[in-house]
Amino acid sequence: MTYLYLKYLHMALVLVSVLLFNGRFLLRMSKPQDTLLILLDILPHANDTLLFASGLVFFFFFCWMAFGN
Repeated sequence: MTYLYLKYLHMALVLVSVLLFNGRFLLRMSKPQDTLLILLDILPHANDTLLFASGLVFFFFFCWMAFGN
């Protein structure tokens, strides 16, 4: 069961990462002179760190290789 929870967490983090990237791009293109909220500067980095950590958990705990299985 732990595998499924981690898999869904990883997929959700990928989705949030893509949404944050596209959202920041659209905000920059619509109002380039305005600065973004501090939350929009920090949140993508925190999300990508969690995404990387969940990938490491897949690699070390479940011995799952991206292109090997």
